Amino acid sequence: FQGAGNTSAGNLTLLGGATEFTQGLSNSGQVSGYGTLIAGPTAVLGNTGTMAFSDTTNLIGDVNNDTGGTIIVSGSSTATFHDDVNHSGAEIRVSGGSTGVFFGDVTISASSLLTGDGLFWFEGSVSGGSSPGLVSVEGDVRLGEGSHALMELAGLERGTEYDAFDIGGELWLGGELEVGLYDFGGGLFEPQAGDSFDLFMAESITGEFDLLTLVALGAGLDWQLDVLADAVGFTDVVRLNVVNSAVPVPPSVWLFGTGLLGLVGVARRRRAA
Repeated sequence: FQGAGNTSAGNLTLLGGATEFTQGLSNSGQVSGYGTLIAGPTAVLGNTGTMAFSDTTNLIGDVNNDTGGTIIVSGSSTATFHDDVNHSGAEIRVSGGSTGVFFGDVTISASSLLTGDGLFWFEGSVSGGSSPGLVSVEGDVRLGEGSHALMELAGLERGTEYDAFDIGGELWLGGELEVGLYDFGGGLFEPQAGDSFDLFMAESITGEFDLLTLVALGAGLDWQLDVLADAVGFTDVVRLNVVNSAVPVPPSVWLFGTGLLGLVGVARRRRAA
């Protein structure tokens, strides 16, 4: 379809193959089925209705899931979003046994939900769109090697003054974690020693980030990132702490200290909140 201003207020069913809207599509009805749905290189797939996919589905082109919009991946299926996704709609649902793969930049508004018991697999940038904000995910999350999780800090209140993720299932860590500071209008937030930020909470957390890009702190302060098992009840937590910079160890103490390294390693693996 090569014309401009394509809209669908009824039912559009995909039965395999590829359907391309070179100048985009605005859906307020229902798009369902499987196959490949394409928006042209400068176009958008806009949704304020329902988009429901089964079997293997590819969405090529930016997707705007706007107010009231619902996207569903179900039936032990995989839907791959190859470009950017802006989710400010009602929900993106990945049902149990299904997977949503996201290769582009994903922006999630605080009131917009990621629902279902399936797997949300991020291989691009992922961030809350109402910075700072709380992103809620009912199912599992995998941050792949190509992912970039961006978190902003503007205070100590979780989900309102700093970005956070609540994940109902499992979280696999990977890719890059970037932490920056946010200005509510009175100047950038300045973390102090003893401050802590529970960035991710999940039923279970495995793996580790491949790269940490953390904003510079004031003189004498460092960041410390911990993955804590059962830190809040039976919930695991990725916690970012502000600590005083380590004091250099005198050479006369170093040999004694190295004998304790094994014990310290065991203690850190068992650490709880």
